[in-house]
Amino acid sequence: MSDLLRVTGLASGINTEQIIDKLMKAERIPLINLKQQQQILEWRRDDYREMNKLLLDLRNSVFDLGLQSSFSTKQAVSTDESRLTATADGSAGNVSYTISGGANGASLATSASNNSTSAITDSSFDPEASLWSMKDKFNNAITWDKKATTESITAGKDQTSFSLAHGAIDDGSSGTSPAPAITVTSADGSVTTSYTVYTDKSSFDAASGQKVLLDTETGELTFGSGLAEGSVVSADYTYNAISFGITTYDESGQANAYPPSDQPGLFTFDGSKSLNDILDVVNNSGAGVNMFYDKATQEISVTRTETGDFNVGTAASGNEEMTFSGAFLTTNLKLDETQESGGTDASFTINGLATTRHSNTFTINGVTFHLKSAIPSGESVSVNISTDTDQIFDKVKAFVDLYNETIQKINGELNEERYRDYKPLTDAQREEFSEHEAELWREKAKSGLLANDTILSGGLGQMRIDIYSEVEGVGNPDYNQLAEIGITVSSDYREHGKLVLNDDKLRAAIAADPDAVMELFTSNSDDFSKKGIADRLESTLENTMERIEQKAGNSGMTEVQFFLGRRLDDIGEQIDDFQNHLSQIEDRYYRQFTAMEQAIQRANQQSAFIMSSIAGK
Repeated sequence: MSDLLRVTGLASGINTEQIIDKLMKAERIPLINLKQQQQILEWRRDDYREMNKLLLDLRNSVFDLGLQSSFSTKQAVSTDESRLTATADGSAGNVSYTISGGANGASLATSASNNSTSAITDSSFDPEASLWSMKDKFNNAITWDKKATTESITAGKDQTSFSLAHGAIDDGSSGTSPAPAITVTSADGSVTTSYTVYTDKSSFDAASGQKVLLDTETGELTFGSGLAEGSVVSADYTYNAISFGITTYDESGQANAYPPSDQPGLFTFDGSKSLNDILDVVNNSGAGVNMFYDKATQEISVTRTETGDFNVGTAASGNEEMTFSGAFLTTNLKLDETQESGGTDASFTINGLATTRHSNTFTINGVTFHLKSAIPSGESVSVNISTDTDQIFDKVKAFVDLYNETIQKINGELNEERYRDYKPLTDAQREEFSEHEAELWREKAKSGLLANDTILSGGLGQMRIDIYSEVEGVGNPDYNQLAEIGITVSSDYREHGKLVLNDDKLRAAIAADPDAVMELFTSNSDDFSKKGIADRLESTLENTMERIEQKAGNSGMTEVQFFLGRRLDDIGEQIDDFQNHLSQIEDRYYRQFTAMEQAIQRANQQSAFIMSSIAGK
């Protein structure tokens, strides 16, 4: 339709716009039909895709049911869960285990632990404050490592404050280290200026010239005047640090020293770090220990994160699970490795065999045991492993329920009535209805778009064959059909092949021969008659879904890749062409009426001229 502003009917007095509008309504009927076809195709496409979602969910359920692991689930039942629990995977046999204490009883594995031999600080010590600020609170003075370093910092903007990489800086007053030296090089590199370093705020404030205030605890630099962006600050200084090492042992008894060789500085800390900062690094380092400071006793506790005796022996005999190096651990934290306790293996007798494990959780033949408390000598706890019939039943029942739900919805689409007199409403038609009436009309218009669809009906028919047919060649011929394990088809034809589950019969079949039930579903073969139910259904579902995608596509496909998409694309082009055609027709009507107006106007002018001539005689 043209967007031109038109003024019509001035000469004739005829409502040209109204006449043309009525003429165009008749011309637009084919366009309305095309748009209605377009809407119906979009609805049909969407309905197909909804069916594919249902089939995909069923296919996923069938896939799970086709796995042998779905039928090999086991349950482990303990006679005393306060002392021993267990879980079993599908590889476990249906057997019983007896865990007993033997002559000395069954003992739990323990973690090696160690504590400070006495308080390491006074009661006012704050583990969150820097070591440098707390150095006088330690009962044994810290022996600091003096580390000289040089670093450069480039100003990212005009600024006066900078942070050095380290704190606890030696101000040089003791004479053991040189005083810090600070220089600044201009952004263009042409001028380098030395700055006087102050560590006292009042002296800094009183001084003049090129000056910088150094906070020796934090390494913060504050210049007396701002430095321009791009300026380079160079600092030569010595900071105070502590270093230490911890050695633990792995499953094979191999010593593992921390820090490792590829992280030599992992356990080196300058004095700006707090005690808790240091302990956090250790706890997350992979050394396999957990350390904390107890404010009540002012002591350190360190414990192996794993239980067991990895460095076989006792601490008293030099076989510690944890050894410490560095004065900070041995002198300041007062950790004496010979005072270690714990670090023992779990000791027990299983089915008459005396054995040990590093952990209280251990696995034997697919059964994972969890020792929860010691078992006294002369007492025992049994664990019975059996097929988990309830879990297998639940999986089969879930499949039956989903199958019934799926075919019910698909049959609902196949048997839905088609109301061909109810076509999609145009915008103008929708305005003539109330919202509720329009929605009811829309439901009628959408009804039955997949009625009697051959793809869906064919898929359902094949699924019925898949389910009803015997599975030949199974180990137990008594279980070669679903009916024999309690799954039959409803005798009510109106339920369109709904499966009916006999709970008791299915449970009995699973209990009597779970392997046969598994084979009925999971048997693999190229021969249809020997394929398991799950394998058959999976093939049928995938084939049906593929055919639906060829017709209706999916959200990741372009319209040219599926049948309905190509039809929609074609109708879209027809709509565009017809809209252009309507614009041309409308313009022609306006030109014709304009020509009529012009003719009337000329006639009026001639009539007026004649009348004026007659009146003048």
